[in-house]
Amino acid sequence: MQEGFLKKFIEEERYLQNPPLKTKDFIDFCKKRGVETDEHELEFFENEGLLYPILRSENPRNSLGNHIYIPISFQNFEKDLIRQLFKENKIIDPSKVGFKPYSTFKDKELKFGNERISNYYSSFQIYWLEILKESYSFKVDLIGDKKVVRSYLTRFPLHERKISGFFTVKDFNNFGKELDKKSNNDYSKFLFDIEKKKEILKSDYILFEKILEFFLSIQEYYYPYGRSASRTISIKQDINLSSEGWWNKRRNFDPKKELKNLKINIKEISYFYWLLSKHSKDILGVKRDDWIQLWKNIALSEKDKLEGNIRLGIEYLQWALMLKKFMEDYCKRGILDIDEIGSIAPEDIVKVDPSNMNRCGLASLRNSRNEGLTDPVTGESFYLNRYKRLFYLANDFELDYQPRIMVFVEGETEEGIFPKIFECYHNKPENLGIEIVNFKGVDKLLSTSKNAKKLRNVIKNIEIEEKKLLISKNQKKILNKLVKELKKTDIIVSNWTSFINYNLEKWQIIPFFVSDNEGNVKHFLDTEEPIQFEGKNYNVPDEWKYLWGETNKNEPYKGNNFELANFSDEEIVLAINQVLDGQIDINEVKKIREQEEGIKKIDDRVTGETKRKIVKFMFDNLFKQYEETADESILKRPIFELVDKILDLAILNHLPVDRTVESRNKEIILDILNGKEVKN
Repeated sequence: MQEGFLKKFIEEERYLQNPPLKTKDFIDFCKKRGVETDEHELEFFENEGLLYPILRSENPRNSLGNHIYIPISFQNFEKDLIRQLFKENKIIDPSKVGFKPYSTFKDKELKFGNERISNYYSSFQIYWLEILKESYSFKVDLIGDKKVVRSYLTRFPLHERKISGFFTVKDFNNFGKELDKKSNNDYSKFLFDIEKKKEILKSDYILFEKILEFFLSIQEYYYPYGRSASRTISIKQDINLSSEGWWNKRRNFDPKKELKNLKINIKEISYFYWLLSKHSKDILGVKRDDWIQLWKNIALSEKDKLEGNIRLGIEYLQWALMLKKFMEDYCKRGILDIDEIGSIAPEDIVKVDPSNMNRCGLASLRNSRNEGLTDPVTGESFYLNRYKRLFYLANDFELDYQPRIMVFVEGETEEGIFPKIFECYHNKPENLGIEIVNFKGVDKLLSTSKNAKKLRNVIKNIEIEEKKLLISKNQKKILNKLVKELKKTDIIVSNWTSFINYNLEKWQIIPFFVSDNEGNVKHFLDTEEPIQFEGKNYNVPDEWKYLWGETNKNEPYKGNNFELANFSDEEIVLAINQVLDGQIDINEVKKIREQEEGIKKIDDRVTGETKRKIVKFMFDNLFKQYEETADESILKRPIFELVDKILDLAILNHLPVDRTVESRNKEIILDILNGKEVKN
């Protein structure tokens, strides 16, 4: 490393966000990512001058009695100790001193805690270690009569260009002879002569160390961005909010000044960003679509549970995200994302303005994203709208974390039985993008201002009937003023209707109302304009509601509520008697049907949980009869007509994967609200 680099690394605490790893920890880190290594290998590569630890430390001893050595962990609480060890020349750069066998680092008199000197590696060195291991190995293919021996050499930083050569042997007795031939051949010498290969690797290692110094220099400010997911930034050890806090250090960091100090230019960083992006895509098996965007938005705590080559791909993805943020700070604008640069020359990445790709004349995934994420009417871009991007991404992968339809029912009976009906008739509603919500009666949907008007009218009517004032003229003025103010502030909907309208406007979740056909509900849905969409109020269209008795035109049974509209007198009597162990007379059911009452009028016990059991028996009996007879006419009930209507809505409500689909959906919603015919 450059002279003075370690001093700056220690004094400016550029290790806290990505602490150096002790040899054992680095080995474990590599193994988890599919790169097998051990202390013997690392010692060999250091002795060859091909891979040095980033630092070596003499470990302080425990003075409390047992005098064991305690390696430092480069955590926040050790900052003063680390500075002191460096001042005392007990933390050094191993590349600046002669090689020492690792066996000399241990105190043989101690059985435990005997590591008096520790080597520390950076997680970034796994990149170079992978190149070394492949370069120092032969791959032998034993298929067929002849054995094929292959050798590889990957040039840094041209990691996308893997050079290979091979020779064949009939048996391994001839291996040495054939290897000598290849090693002495001028064309294949660099692949099979290990000394020649070592010369090339040493030359490339100098270039790698330049990039490594860059990573070590910026990791304190940018490593959290690689470790982050969609909505969080993962900062380690930011335990104070003083001027030394991470955010303040981050704001004061100057990318251009750092590159100048390191004698490196932005084109080199741009190339390595391109290279890491390619590696991560190759390892993760990403060739197209938004798979990289999906990986980016998964929490690191979940990604970190992965192992092997996939975890290595995630590691390279994290590094690429680091570089992306650094380059954006350098350019003072956004740059192309990891999966958008495949067709762009590395040196052009910092030249291209992602928001205006068409002017650049370049073909890229970003072109189609800019188009798909731009409102076709207003021209507003949603590319940087994280929530909207996640919404589109989830829809594109059919993760369906949002429902397509919210079915609002009036009571607990419907809320409990509807999911079971959906499941028996078709599938679980949640699997179809349908959510059942109990709004507990139409009164919950009325607005604040309308309720205030009702109160005023009640007081006025009582005064007329009693022929006397109930409240003073002054109080009446206050009440009138309150009604006016509520109306003026446009409190036209309740919390429920605010919730409904927000979901419709923001996420295109269609509200569907299922209710008894009685005065208040019908009046509210048909005349109170409870739907607000794009600044206008609308009544609930027929496509989005089902009123028992009205929608099904009292066929096959007369009834303005759920039970009477769907079941015959005999079926209702049977279910009630099954639950209550009684003998309800069928004439009582006929009577409430004529009087347009509910089944709870039959018996005081028909309420709450008992009513829900009765309704369950009604459907159990119905499905049992269908299973026994296979008579399709048994299922010709309004409830199944309703289920089909909701299913059609859910199927046709295509959750948007981009702004174009979302705009088209909104056009369809407006057509429905305005009573126009919708062509699918």
